[in-house]
Amino acid sequence: MAAPIHCAECPVRRLALFQPLDPEEVSIVEAFRTDFRCLKPGSAIFRQGEDIREVYTLHGGWAYLYQNLVDGGR
Repeated sequence: MAAPIHCAECPVRRLALFQPLDPEEVSIVEAFRTDFRCLKPGSAIFRQGEDIREVYTLHGGWAYLYQNLVDGGR
């Protein structure tokens, strides 16, 4: 699956899950965009405690977010 050239062309923007963004907001999001990446199953996008400096759009598959708690739970 090829990544869209510009965030304004991203097919995810058309999904009902998301609020519409005006062109200025799209350009702000696009400033954080990096290369298109294909990750292997089980790969971490980021880890707890890391500074997040990128915006991700999931084009296929699934991801989950969790936090490790001091009692060992998630």
